[in-house]
Amino acid sequence: MKGEFTILFDAGSAVLPASAAEIVRQAVDALQRSGGYITVTGHDDTGRAPAASMEMSHQRAAAVKAALLAAGAPANGVAVAHQGQSGLRAARVDIVIR
Repeated sequence: MKGEFTILFDAGSAVLPASAAEIVRQAVDALQRSGGYITVTGHDDTGRAPAASMEMSHQRAAAVKAALLAAGAPANGVAVAHQGQSGLRAARVDIVIR
């Protein structure tokens, strides 16, 4: 593994917080140094229905992917997954560079 980053979201929101810009920049810099690829995994934080939880985690992951691409990550170097309500139940997206 070559780097891990986490972006925290407001509860019930898939809007990227302002604090995400620096994290995205750091992740793209690490990706460019490593020559690897990024896995983006969205998670949900609430007790909503499973389908709605999966949709929220998908929206969060998609928002982070869009920010990574806008910051210079290659489209073929970013994989997206979403897990709905994970064991941590945190409104977050994990970015892992391999």
